[in-house]
Amino acid sequence: MSRHTVTARTYVTLNGPAQGNAGWGLELKTSGAGAGNMRVMDVYSQGTGSNWTFLGGISFFPDYSGVTTLGGSELIGRGYALATVPRGTPLAQLAVSDRVTLGQGNFLIEGSARGDTWNGARGGHDEIYGLGGNDTLSGGAGNDSISGGTGSDRLEGGAGNDLLIGNGGRDTLIGGAGNDRYHVDPQDVVIEAAGQGRDHVFADFDYALTANIEDLTLTGTFGGGGTGNDLANRIQGNSYWNLLRGHDGNDSLFGGGHDDTLIGGNGNDLLQGDAGSDVLRGSEGIDTASYAGNISVRVDLSNKSWQDTGHGIDMLAGIENLVSGAGRDTLTGDAGANVLNGGAGYDLLTGGAGNDTLIGGLGADTMVGDAGNDVYWVDHASDRVIEAIVGGIDRINSSIGIDLARPGNVYANVENVVLTGSASVSVLGTAANNALTGNAAANGISGRAGNDILTGGAGADTFVFGANFDQDRIVDFQDGIDRIRLQGFGDVTNMAQARAHASQVGANVVFDFGDGDVLTVQNARINAVLDDLIFA
Repeated sequence: MSRHTVTARTYVTLNGPAQGNAGWGLELKTSGAGAGNMRVMDVYSQGTGSNWTFLGGISFFPDYSGVTTLGGSELIGRGYALATVPRGTPLAQLAVSDRVTLGQGNFLIEGSARGDTWNGARGGHDEIYGLGGNDTLSGGAGNDSISGGTGSDRLEGGAGNDLLIGNGGRDTLIGGAGNDRYHVDPQDVVIEAAGQGRDHVFADFDYALTANIEDLTLTGTFGGGGTGNDLANRIQGNSYWNLLRGHDGNDSLFGGGHDDTLIGGNGNDLLQGDAGSDVLRGSEGIDTASYAGNISVRVDLSNKSWQDTGHGIDMLAGIENLVSGAGRDTLTGDAGANVLNGGAGYDLLTGGAGNDTLIGGLGADTMVGDAGNDVYWVDHASDRVIEAIVGGIDRINSSIGIDLARPGNVYANVENVVLTGSASVSVLGTAANNALTGNAAANGISGRAGNDILTGGAGADTFVFGANFDQDRIVDFQDGIDRIRLQGFGDVTNMAQARAHASQVGANVVFDFGDGDVLTVQNARINAVLDDLIFA
């Protein structure tokens, strides 16, 4: 007869009947530090219908000196202490010759050194321990914790977010639906079906993720290796030497505090070495080296040998992008297309020759472009953009108002602006040809001189056009919502005078004020536009 143990100090909920196989026994431990009599086990009600039901012949030992056999074939307990014995009494025992059905209650089920079978298919949050023997333990629909013990066990979590621990032996761990966690030994086999949640393996030896498992954490006190699969994996090393490899998905690899080697796979991977002298090697895809944290780092993608980053002496190869944290960081790109993200802090970002994206993050940042069509993300009034005169067609994405002609050459040689965020702010161009785009709020948009393209976005925007503004084009004018302010034209101060300069040219309204000043409003009608004019 196999046995299961229920302790009075640990409880787990079974929501509905859960059946064990024929020939089960239940041992009731008399452990605990209380003086005098102690209640060995209670069935705690979790609502109506909470009970234990024992079917078949039953022998009940209420104490160590005698035997009481219950009459009939069924015992139903609701909120009962099944045995109350003095401290130090030998284990009281229920011997069940047929099967056990557990109703709703709080239980910890613990097997013996023999081969046990437990099926919690009716649900509940079960805590099941197989101990010795080759056990088959099934948790059911709840969030179960199942430990197989030292035998070669089969553990099935079922639905719910389960914890499966193989312990010794060659175990088969099947999580089922839910976000499951597996603690494995070298001989264990983990089985997961596709689309069954985000699952996580913990191993203290070299481990390669099997199919349909997303995450891996290396544990233990020795270095180890971790390898991903074709999913988007998250692989975390331990505090020693790690060799972590991505595979086909967009993977995130995290080293520990020692000297690690992180190698991306075929996807767009994130590599973070942490402290130590690390090798961060990208592969196929667009790969990112992360130095997130509160330290200040100096990382140069054009340096292909060992470099002192301020957070370890690292070697980077095949890396396109950099991310740093809250320190005063210096990030430098190479000749390729880089994304440099400084995070919080006062950062210096230098893009290099490619088409780069420079993200200053929180704090007053300096972003330096070069050749190529660069994109700068601005979110602070003290951010500064330095762009070469012949550095390509560049753009600022900004959550604050932008005046490209701001004194001090803060945004010099940048042609285009896109407003982000939800603030009602304004954008003003320069004498160059600008493309200015608002956000979904109410924006003021003025191209100034140059042949500009103006896009308001979804809000109630005000476009400004004046003398010596050259040839501008409004591409998304909203009748009755947007406004056009005309300024600096001495002979245009009312609607009738403006009408004299307007003409319908196909789907567009064209205002020609002379001296080369022409405003085109796309996809509009004359009378509708005239109603939305403001005169300054």
